[in-house]
Amino acid sequence: MILIEDLRRPAVDGRTAVLVSAVLFDALNVPQDIVARDRTAPLSDFGGFLALSPPHAAELQQALTVRGVHADARGSYLRLGPASYLSDTQVEAATTAFGAPVKELFDH
Repeated sequence: MILIEDLRRPAVDGRTAVLVSAVLFDALNVPQDIVARDRTAPLSDFGGFLALSPPHAAELQQALTVRGVHADARGSYLRLGPASYLSDTQVEAATTAFGAPVKELFDH
């Protein structure tokens, strides 16, 4: 298991930022039926994007953009691709900001 404390170092590439995003996203405890993340692949296999599968990826992408979080909606996937030049604080803020629009769009 990778702990957030283990990831608190300057990112040498976007992969570390993606790992931080995955750990923080999991901490949001978003139900899998609301926004799914494939958890079959170990975090060590992640590349440069965190791919999520919400029912309305484009709507969620727009709601994140309003909050200053840039994401890419492609079909049924929402991709977060934190750049290596972002600080851990910026990655944390973007991932945490994810919770509000999810609640607004999918909490009934």
